[in-house]
Amino acid sequence: TFLTLYGSDAGTAVFNHDIKLDSDNAKLFFGDNNEVYFEHVHDTGLNLWLTGAGTDEPKLTLKSSGDVARGPQLEFYHFPANGGNGDIIGSLDFLGKAGSGVLYSYCDVRGTINNVATGDFRGELDFRVLRGASNSMGTALSIIGNASGGSTVDISDHDGSAEGLKLGGTLVTATAAELNILDDVTATTAEINLLDG
Repeated sequence: TFLTLYGSDAGTAVFNHDIKLDSDNAKLFFGDNNEVYFEHVHDTGLNLWLTGAGTDEPKLTLKSSGDVARGPQLEFYHFPANGGNGDIIGSLDFLGKAGSGVLYSYCDVRGTINNVATGDFRGELDFRVLRGASNSMGTALSIIGNASGGSTVDISDHDGSAEGLKLGGTLVTATAAELNILDDVTATTAEINLLDG
């Protein structure tokens, strides 16, 4: 048996093996009016489309109802033969068209291999945004595992005068160099708190 059609269940089809859409740009449609479909993009992947119905905002939801402590997961696997420092394991990219109709990547989140040395495996999570003056992508925030077993958070644009860390909408005007002056080495959280009594 390679295919079973259940007339008693509105024509449900049960395939006994793989289903292949054996053509480039093939589409798999869902719904009574085919408003949702997956589209194959040759040598790239899949697009999920919602067209001509509802709010035209496609949503992909992961659900589970099992009595377990952990819910749905979204995992990115990247395992070449020789992974190296700087390899991007996975990313979330946010693209949109400007008024001119040009497609821009406005921001992305990247999971990166920071170090693959034996006994010192480290990861890095980078939050990048499109910068207006240069129209180029740049890292705004990085969370980096370090060799001592902890991690660091780096706001790379912080200059204490125009860009960087804000608290409650107010820019922190002290720079890292100024904070380090407190003890000539590195300021701790407790030392910083002393500044306001």
